[in-house]
Amino acid sequence: MRKAKRCLVLRKLSVVVLSLFAFSGAHAAVAPTKVKVGVLLSKTGGMADIGAEGSHGFELGIEELKNKWKNSHYEVEFVYEDSRSSPELAATAINKLIKSDRVDVILGDLTSTATLAAAPVAQNAKIPMLSPSSTSDKVTQVGDHIFRACYIDSFQGIAMANYAIDTLKAKTAVLLVDMDMDHSRDVSKVFGDEFGRRGGKVLKTVSFSGNHDTSFVPQMTDLRKLNADVIYAPVYYSKMGIIFKQAKTFQVKSQFLGTDAWDSPQLFKLAAGATDGAILTDPFSYQNPAKNVQAFRSVFKTRFGVEPSSYGALAYDSVFVLEKALSQIKWPAQGDLSHLIREQLARTQNVNGVTGMISLDEHRNVGKPDIVILKLTKDGYDYHATYSGSK
Repeated sequence: MRKAKRCLVLRKLSVVVLSLFAFSGAHAAVAPTKVKVGVLLSKTGGMADIGAEGSHGFELGIEELKNKWKNSHYEVEFVYEDSRSSPELAATAINKLIKSDRVDVILGDLTSTATLAAAPVAQNAKIPMLSPSSTSDKVTQVGDHIFRACYIDSFQGIAMANYAIDTLKAKTAVLLVDMDMDHSRDVSKVFGDEFGRRGGKVLKTVSFSGNHDTSFVPQMTDLRKLNADVIYAPVYYSKMGIIFKQAKTFQVKSQFLGTDAWDSPQLFKLAAGATDGAILTDPFSYQNPAKNVQAFRSVFKTRFGVEPSSYGALAYDSVFVLEKALSQIKWPAQGDLSHLIREQLARTQNVNGVTGMISLDEHRNVGKPDIVILKLTKDGYDYHATYSGSK
């Protein structure tokens, strides 16, 4: 009898223990899933200023969503990696994020050249990659895991060519091209083709090596001699600042036109007041009176002491594009997390960003974007016009 009672007690104890394990397992099943996000940008090298501006935008977006992520079914961890302003090192850095850090999704890089070097690695590993600001048409052509949160170069080049013809009444143009930049080569070709289609004449392509040239005397001599109505110069600010300064010295009188590659506070320091009157296309203007833009501008300037550029604004917006994708996943997630994120990124619609409404089309590009025309002063930008792809 005593033995039977002991067996009964042991059976009851086993039921209690199993129940505790079951209870513990139920709680483990609903524990927050960790989502690892790799952030790829240049912290060092020639593009470090762009990297810093993008990093500021990421920081503000992450901070704004911090409490929401803490109380959700998932926790978000960010892992930063330095692409060091080099295409080769961008490929190395993204390899580390994927193989060593085992990230589920990647935000970055900020420039087309670095992104084009890194994107095939993400595509082959089937890790979704969202670039905030890489505008080269080729970026999303790498494959179905590559996305962007900005307009594409062909849209940007066409918009500026039409603006040059319709508003500036330009009849002749020269293309000033950095042959080491995908962005510069690609968008200048689009501009030239559209300018010619509209009846304008491209007199010449004047080229240089952004990786090696530090002075542009031969180019300035050529530009002054050609005396075109407009010079289209889709060149990163780090070289464009020097070009502006030397163009003033050489008394180049043509109207300079450019792209969002100019958009950095460092441009004005390098140009030393020689930027006045130049015009660029951009996805963002901190002078936009929209409430969300002015709220972002206020926080950004208070925190970092400078006005936000498009790189900071697009990085900020990309965090919210990612958040919308994560919020659409059914949690707890079933299956491969990277695949689930990729599927939801492809469905992105109506994310109201500070750079405008972000909806991705079937090619994973922003459909029908608005593009801002900005006129440079000696030390900043003035909003001039908006060219809308929705019209």
